[in-house]
Amino acid sequence: MNYSEWKMNIFLPLDEVWFGNDIVDLEDPDTSLDHLNQRFIQKIGTPNEIEHFFSTLEPLHEKLILLWTIWALKESAYKAISRTLNLHSFRYKDYEVLPNMEVTKYQNLFLKNYIYLDKKKTF
Repeated sequence: MNYSEWKMNIFLPLDEVWFGNDIVDLEDPDTSLDHLNQRFIQKIGTPNEIEHFFSTLEPLHEKLILLWTIWALKESAYKAISRTLNLHSFRYKDYEVLPNMEVTKYQNLFLKNYIYLDKKKTF
């Protein structure tokens, strides 16, 4: 069987000690275009992220990658921060991915994002 698999891997180091990662498989049915609906986007996005998302005039597939990148960056930031600050609850709107996608903000913390997109073929 020949198929393409896209994986997204995000690392958020802070002070060379804090680290979080997340992987999104864009071939998984749970990451389908069905998630490009306003209710889902408003559930995970801050007002600035929602405005950025809806103002982007990219093709649907690229919007899907943008949505899951925001999702994964927030998950990664939570993992990095929760391990250090011992957080036990997670709300997507507490984390904001800045429009350049280079930084995720949580309260007064700014975490540098490293995004790795990998397209692999498996037989």
